[in-house]
Amino acid sequence: MSADTWDECPVCKKEHQKLKEEKYGKISAEEYEELLNHFRNDDKEIDFETVREDYNGGPGFDIDGNWCFSGHASCQKCAASWEIDVKCKLNEKVIILNKEEL
Repeated sequence: MSADTWDECPVCKKEHQKLKEEKYGKISAEEYEELLNHFRNDDKEIDFETVREDYNGGPGFDIDGNWCFSGHASCQKCAASWEIDVKCKLNEKVIILNKEEL
């Protein structure tokens, strides 16, 4: 595996925004701050850069001339995860869709 990269978690960001919209001003300040602690890092700052991305040596070409890319990402806070494994032949265009979009 190649070196890891960190990115913002779209799931945590959406959850945080929903929390702000649904709870702010409707519960005590102490309760609200306690809910926000889930999104804080060790420095007590709101932090969404919790997705670790790992790539399996790609992108690159295999012995048959296919352009290959694979890797996975997972959030250290909410456990959301993504995985990709793509093999593209010469002069081929690959469009990746979620299962729900098929």
